[in-house]
Amino acid sequence: MKKILMLATLIVSGAAVSQAQTSQTANLSVTVSDVKTITINSGAAPAFALASTADYTAVSGATGLSASTPTNVTVVSRGAYKVKATLSNDLTNATATNGASSIPGSKLGISVSGATTQSGETAPTVISTNTVFTNGGGTIADIIKTASAGNVGGTLGTTFSVNYKLGNFPGVINLATGSFTANVVYTIEAN
Repeated sequence: MKKILMLATLIVSGAAVSQAQTSQTANLSVTVSDVKTITINSGAAPAFALASTADYTAVSGATGLSASTPTNVTVVSRGAYKVKATLSNDLTNATATNGASSIPGSKLGISVSGATTQSGETAPTVISTNTVFTNGGGTIADIIKTASAGNVGGTLGTTFSVNYKLGNFPGVINLATGSFTANVVYTIEAN
C-alpha cells in the first residue's frame, strides 16, 4: 500500500511539473538619442610666422602662406551632418604701436583635406579649395557634410584636417610687429 501511495504521489507531482509555465516574454526596447560631437584632436593653435622676405611676398599674393599646422578634427553623428567654421573677428594685435593693428578676415582662408570615415560609411563632401572668411569675421558653411537623403550620412568617427592660408594681402608689409589673434569656432549640426 505504501508503494502504491508513493507511486501515486510521484505521478501527481510529475503532472504538476508538466503543468508549469515553460516560457516568458521580455519586452525589449531600444532608445536612440541624437548624438553629434566634434573634437579637435590636434592643431588647436595654428600659427603663421612672417619672418622672411619670402613669407611677406607669399602673403601679399595669391600663393599665400600656410599655417604651421592644420587643425585635425573628428566628428561623430547619428544621421547626416554638416560642419561650419566661424571666424570670431578680424585678426587683431591688441598691443600694436608701430603699424596696422588688424588683418581683415577676408585674407584668411581655409580648406579641408584628408577626410577618413569608418568602414562602410558614406564619404563626406568637403571644401577642398581655399575659401576665405569675410571682413570682420563670418561663417563658412558646410566645410564638410554628408548627404541628407535617405538613411545614410551618420558616422562613428570621421576625421579631417582644416588647412589655413593667409594671402592676397598686399598690406601685410605695413602690419605692426607682434601677434595677431582671432578664434575659429567649428560647429556640427544636422544636415
